[in-house]
Amino acid sequence: AIKQALLLSAINYRMGGVVISGRKGTAKSIMARALHQLLPPIEVIKGSPFNIDPEGEWGLDDFTKTDLMNGGTPLDERDTEVIACPFVQVPLNVMEDRLIGSADLEESVKSGKTVFSPGLLAKAHRGVLYVDDINLLDEETANIL
Repeated sequence: AIKQALLLSAINYRMGGVVISGRKGTAKSIMARALHQLLPPIEVIKGSPFNIDPEGEWGLDDFTKTDLMNGGTPLDERDTEVIACPFVQVPLNVMEDRLIGSADLEESVKSGKTVFSPGLLAKAHRGVLYVDDINLLDEETANIL
């Protein structure tokens, strides 16, 4: 059942993900890492911190949507690059701002406008987000996930 769930999640992004649970020593992390090895490289808009698909099939972040609505370069005309499918491991002591992102104070002061720094969820978009021992995360962090 786990193998089938992992394969389905790899080919159908609308599933939203798979949670693997089991006792210690049941190869949960091995399965997650093996799935990552099977996933092909992905094409992204060059420089996108959210791993945005050039065709927009996987959804767009608010920054790209706003840029497109304001007459920015259409997705199909933007430079792309092929990257390895992301594998992001969430540490047990992760803070909310590291997980979902926050304002980058240093860049905001330098540029004079608010600059957003994406978190681990953005880095894992279209890839694997791995949380070992999810039951040990605090309740707020587990709810965000």
